[in-house]
Amino acid sequence: MATHAQDPAERSHPLLWTAGMLLIIAVLIGWFVHFYGEGVTHGRELGKLAAKKKEQAEPDHRALIANKGGDVIDRGSILYAKNCASCHGQQGNTNPSNMNPPPRNFQADAFKNANGGGPHALYLVLTNGYAGGRMPSFSASLSPEDRYAVAHYLRESFVKTNNKIAYVDDAKALLDAIPAPGAGAGAEVQVAPALRQPPKEVFALMQGVSQQAATEAAAATAWLNQAKVGAQGPVAGAIAALDRRLSGTGALVDLRRAVAAGDRKRFDALLLSPAPGAFIADLPLLSSSDLDGLYAQLGKAGARGVP
Repeated sequence: MATHAQDPAERSHPLLWTAGMLLIIAVLIGWFVHFYGEGVTHGRELGKLAAKKKEQAEPDHRALIANKGGDVIDRGSILYAKNCASCHGQQGNTNPSNMNPPPRNFQADAFKNANGGGPHALYLVLTNGYAGGRMPSFSASLSPEDRYAVAHYLRESFVKTNNKIAYVDDAKALLDAIPAPGAGAGAEVQVAPALRQPPKEVFALMQGVSQQAATEAAAATAWLNQAKVGAQGPVAGAIAALDRRLSGTGALVDLRRAVAAGDRKRFDALLLSPAPGAFIADLPLLSSSDLDGLYAQLGKAGARGVP
């Protein structure tokens, strides 16, 4: 009978493999912690980045605060459309970029920066940025005169008419701290990394997005007006409620898209869900038949060729 040679004795053990793997993992974690710590230290040492030296001395701030004539407002309107409307909306009260949290609604919200909503306070926001970089500094792309033009435009066009409680002058302490004309010539400007302004191409893209959003909002409002024709009873009341609350907003655009796509589930979700969307407190009180009638009436408006 043939015999087999005896297998060599086992020279490994599961505990040895486990210990080896744990050792390797510990080494990798140690490397990560070491280099991460070096990166944090390096970042702290950088602090703020020097953007460039000022090309101009301080302007005559008090003269620019006082000058809010028609030419200044017209200039501010153009600059606002180019630099601000992509976030705040063409009328200062929408959120075309769907930012979360939404940007300031100039027609309804209070100003939350520490200096308030006076002309110089808004100039400082445009100069320094706001909210940890969510709004960048415009000091590199807008001259002091242009920054004041934007401040005057949004104050006179949006705040003064629709948000009077926020239409305030600058505090005396803030005005007293304004540097004298000509001060600071050649001083180095320090800009925190989070507040560095994006490339100018980004603003051109954002302007295009804003214009498209404004066009869609106008079309949705026209669509809702068409839906009023022939509407009766609770359906007419629901359309009036939509008009009061959503006219010109992105929520109405979403509602129109849902109806155009025949997406009843999306339509119901936009109307009846607490958030996000076009939720209006009275609409969940509609009966199923009234809700069907509202959907059908809005669908007819789309069929009549509203652009």
